[in-house]
Amino acid sequence: MKRLVFNDLLLLSQKEKAARRLTFHPSVTVIKGPNDTGKSSVIKTIYRTLGAIPPQVHPNWNAASVRSAVRFTIDGVAYRILRDGKRYTLFDASDTKIRHFDSVTNDLSPCFAQLFNFHLLLKTHNDEGQQATPAFLFLPFYVDQDIGWVKSWSSFERLGQFVSSKSDVVYYHTGVRPNAYYKAKVSLADAERRLDSLRQERHMIEQVIQKIDVLLGQVSFDIDIVAYEREITELLAQCNLLRVQEETIKVETVKLYNARMVIQSQLTVTIAAANELGKDFAFAAERLDDRVDCPTCGATYENSFSERFQMAADEDRCRELISDLQEELREIETRISDQQSRASQLGELLSKLRSTLDAKQGEVKLVDVIRSEGRKEVRGVLKNDITTLDTHIGEADGEIEKLKAEMATFTDRQHSKRIAESYRSRMRSYLAALAVVGLSEADYKRLDCTIRESGSDLPRALLAYYFSILQTIRDNSSSTFCPIVIDSPKQQDQDEQNWKRILTFIRNNRPADSQLILGLVDDLGEDLGGDVVELSDTYHALQNSAFDSVMEEMRPLLDASITD
Repeated sequence: MKRLVFNDLLLLSQKEKAARRLTFHPSVTVIKGPNDTGKSSVIKTIYRTLGAIPPQVHPNWNAASVRSAVRFTIDGVAYRILRDGKRYTLFDASDTKIRHFDSVTNDLSPCFAQLFNFHLLLKTHNDEGQQATPAFLFLPFYVDQDIGWVKSWSSFERLGQFVSSKSDVVYYHTGVRPNAYYKAKVSLADAERRLDSLRQERHMIEQVIQKIDVLLGQVSFDIDIVAYEREITELLAQCNLLRVQEETIKVETVKLYNARMVIQSQLTVTIAAANELGKDFAFAAERLDDRVDCPTCGATYENSFSERFQMAADEDRCRELISDLQEELREIETRISDQQSRASQLGELLSKLRSTLDAKQGEVKLVDVIRSEGRKEVRGVLKNDITTLDTHIGEADGEIEKLKAEMATFTDRQHSKRIAESYRSRMRSYLAALAVVGLSEADYKRLDCTIRESGSDLPRALLAYYFSILQTIRDNSSSTFCPIVIDSPKQQDQDEQNWKRILTFIRNNRPADSQLILGLVDDLGEDLGGDVVELSDTYHALQNSAFDSVMEEMRPLLDASITD
């Protein structure tokens, strides 16, 4: 456990040209003086300088625009902090600036968390975990002159920025839940926020996928473009082959038609020659050419008929030639029929291939291809994102379970029971020492109880509670033990006997090695140890005579504060 000690306090009002220096004894400092001499304003300013705001600072004190600086040590390491308006500046032992802070919550609190080993995490109204402010560090160590003698754990303002923080603060300071617990709690809150963010991101991606399906429509196929292109190419190749074959059949058929026409012409001439041999032979010899032009395609063909006709000069030979020509004609007719049959079969195959090709090509429209491929690409990317997020979600879940298990090790019931029993034992003893008899153990059983008393017994019961808590903190806390600052413990018209009990109790039960700063009107001549600071001027806690010396010491601090 670290130990904080206040060394001195500088107060400066340039408006009033007045100042004051207070030096604190490492053991006990009594700030004594009549009412309205500024004791409470001085004490409150200690904490105001440290970023914790006590309630009800006197209006005249605010009007004086008091700047302040507190020198302190943490385990012997010296620091000084300056408050100038709303800016706080931290210095090292040689008054070299470390850094300045313009926000208590966002800047000063995280710094103090490290400096004082104070890692209390409290829940904000936004349901987020946040580092507790300096007020919660000093809360069990300061008793305000007004609210502190009415209600425990209430001596600073702005405690309401956190939700239901009392039990957390009490358990933290008394060691029921040490720093390690709250460090794990901070990590748990971060992990839970991260997990929530990951789940939200995953849900958003799923919604995007659903939106893509709605906007691009549901395509009824899932096509492999490469395979589709290959299949179309094969069909086109088959069609081209059939077209080539079809063209060959057409050319061959034309040739057969031409040959048939030639044979038919030859047959006509031969039959005529047979009937009128002499006359027709002379006619054939004169009129038939050696070459015959096809009337269809324009091609020229050799005509050997003239030679054959000459050999068939007689009628018998003509009849024999007629028979041969008729046989040739029948063969050509057969071949033509075969070619036509093949052409018909090719036509059917080609028609089927064209139908298949048209069907294949009709299956996919360009917009469908774009939609399908685009959607698959986007969905693939988003699915990969979901897979990655699932991995991170699993990791966060695992981390959360690990942190919960770690926190559970700091909530051991036997440990808590031992601390609570020690606290209750002290309460019984302290209530007896302060002559408070109206409280039963059930009234103060819990560490975070509310002390319910009335009249002059209430301040003494609260004092017994505060010191029971302080001793418990001293024995168990893992944070920093701070100076005990008690302002005006004589409340509710304590008679002299009870007042003496209070003073004696404070002196005798101060935790070992603790620093005590006590604000009193009178001390009944009791020796409380340490030093006494006398304030005697009504409404003048600051002195004009101290202005120059204090200003000389604070000027370098003020100059450093305004530079970045």
